[in-house]
Order: sequence, then C-alpha cells, then structure tokens
Amino acid sequence: MRPVPFFAVFFVLVVGSVCLASTSIPEIWMANGMVQGIQPFRYGEVDWESELAYVAGEAPLPERGTPSEMLRCRRAARVSLFLNCYLLSHELTGTEPSDKSETDGGLFEDVMVLGGERNGSYVVGAWIPLDRIVILSER
Repeated sequence: MRPVPFFAVFFVLVVGSVCLASTSIPEIWMANGMVQGIQPFRYGEVDWESELAYVAGEAPLPERGTPSEMLRCRRAARVSLFLNCYLLSHELTGTEPSDKSETDGGLFEDVMVLGGERNGSYVVGAWIPLDRIVILSER
C-alpha cells in the first residue's frame, strides 16, 4: 500500500474546510455589488456599514377590531416578519430556502420590534444584526 502524500491530505482538508465554512459578511457584500450604505432587497434592506438588516412584516387589519382579532393580526405580522428575515437570508446568500426552518429564538434577542397601523395593515419592523440574518440561511 502506497502512503498518501502530505500535500494531498493538506489539500483535501483545506478545500473541505473552505466548503463547510459559512459565508462572511464581507463576502456577501461583495457578491451583492459592494453597495455603500443601505441597499434595498426584496425582503428587507441592508445597511452594510453598520451590518444591520431592516426587515418588516405586515398583516391586514381585521374588519372588526375585537381584541382577539387584533391579537391574531399582530401575531400574523410577527410571523410575516420572521418569514421575511428567513427569505432575506437566502436572498443575501443566494441559497434556496428549504421546506423546514429551525431557530433558537436568538434572532430577536436584544432587538426592539416596533409595530403600528399603516394603510390598512398592522406592520412590525426591526433592525437586526446582519450576522443573525445570515445564520438563518445555514439552518
């Protein structure tokens, strides 16, 4: 049996680690045109300088404003916010969204989510650290 050359082992380890490594924010910025400042995307906006993403979610206001209907409306807007975060992560990284998504709840940790009524919808929005958005595409 012939011994495997050191270079071959080194090459496989290096290439394998590069393929498994997550994409860094500067690499994502370069892949998306190296725009200075805030860049709009379909599912949100990215401020490349501060490494924050603004994402919003919305749901139509109910015809009757009962407390339970308003609660459902606000929950639907939050679900829309999470979905847009997930889709923005895949839009930034160029990967296809999977049918399943898991999160540990850390996405909105220490993030202020603001909400209110606008044009017949309840809208929630938040500036979220970009690294948390990117991690969503890796799950």
